[in-house]
Amino acid sequence: MSAASKRLSTATDWATALEEAVVEHPGHPRWLADIRKQGRERIRQHGFPSRAHEEWKYTSLAAIAQGPYSSLLDEGDQGNFTTVKFLPADGPVVTLLNGVFLEGSSDLLSLPAGIRVRPLSDALRGDADRLRSTLEAVSDGEHPFRALADATLGDGLFIEVDSGIGFEGVLHVVNLIDGGSAPGAAHLRHVVVVGKGARLAIVEEVHCHQDVLANIHWDFEVGEDAEVGRVRTFGRCADGNLFHGSRVRQADGSTFSDFFHCAGVRMIRNEIEVELAGRRCHTELRGAYFATGSEHVDNQTRILHSHPDCTSNEVYRGVLSGRSRGVFSGKIHVFQDAQRTDAKQSSDSLLLSRKAEADVRPRLEIYADDVRCTHGATVGELDEDAIFYLRSRGVNEPLARKMLVGAFVKEVLEEVEPEALRQRLVDDLTCGIEISPVPEE
Repeated sequence: MSAASKRLSTATDWATALEEAVVEHPGHPRWLADIRKQGRERIRQHGFPSRAHEEWKYTSLAAIAQGPYSSLLDEGDQGNFTTVKFLPADGPVVTLLNGVFLEGSSDLLSLPAGIRVRPLSDALRGDADRLRSTLEAVSDGEHPFRALADATLGDGLFIEVDSGIGFEGVLHVVNLIDGGSAPGAAHLRHVVVVGKGARLAIVEEVHCHQDVLANIHWDFEVGEDAEVGRVRTFGRCADGNLFHGSRVRQADGSTFSDFFHCAGVRMIRNEIEVELAGRRCHTELRGAYFATGSEHVDNQTRILHSHPDCTSNEVYRGVLSGRSRGVFSGKIHVFQDAQRTDAKQSSDSLLLSRKAEADVRPRLEIYADDVRCTHGATVGELDEDAIFYLRSRGVNEPLARKMLVGAFVKEVLEEVEPEALRQRLVDDLTCGIEISPVPEE
């Protein structure tokens, strides 16, 4: 059997399994079934890309495409997460288990009037027309995980913030993915619509149990002069494969910020695409991650500057130990009309092992002439002179190495609030660090 026919067979198996697993709910609109069908057809037609595909050059999907994940996870067992050290939450909390809203573990009473958080499946029954344009707009292309999310569309959240609502608190979103006794997949779609002049802050944490594929997508519509901030953290998930995708569309004068934090995940691909679709927009993307063993962290960013007078800034830092691999591929696209664009991008990787690997692929595509666009990338090891200096001040060598790693990642977290959350994220990144000297070959 040829490689092409083998890939098609695997893709067909996936599509058939998803068609059999998805249950149509009464009250859901006809166009939802069409989106699901189109998702299955895209899986059948395109399958999963190989590493020969430029966008997947550094990340293999073979274990996923040929693995046991074509079935959907059942309702799961929340008891499997009793030992998880959740982030502190002082405000509204919404918890989902395998994409299903857990009312008993959620507390939305402190949400102000004008902010609504509800299961996506409920919104598809009550406000289907409001969601249609958003869901259909992003349901295209050959992307395998977006196609999977479309094929099973229904689980997730719909978050709305009315114009002028300045929520000063934080909405805490907890995604629990439980593999139970049989490996499978959970495909979630979260849709966020923020009105003109409104403000919303989100902290999302993802935890997995057993061998799972967690496929989570966020779609943001950020209104004129609105501010949206999100912090994402991915907890220990030694047996999990995670795909986390975000698409953001910003209107005039809006601000969107995102912080990505990861430690202890077997394989994760983080994709975020932001379209600055109005004037005077600002986008801030930051990330810090730690990987060890054979863990794999792949960050893919794409910022589309289509209007004048906009700014964007990207800063990602990774700490790699063992035989782990970190990937950063960032693209800044400046369209012809996007004059006076100011875009910056940087990626820095710190290797704690000779066998760790960092791959960096920064890209600028510029069609306007009045712009300021820069990108930079570094890959290096701990500064032995700095270690010597700390030792001369009475700090032992293991602690000196850990202090330097902490300083390396902490700089990226400067804008994360409150301070207790910021320190917790730093601690999570450094607690598993191998602080012995880098071994020679």
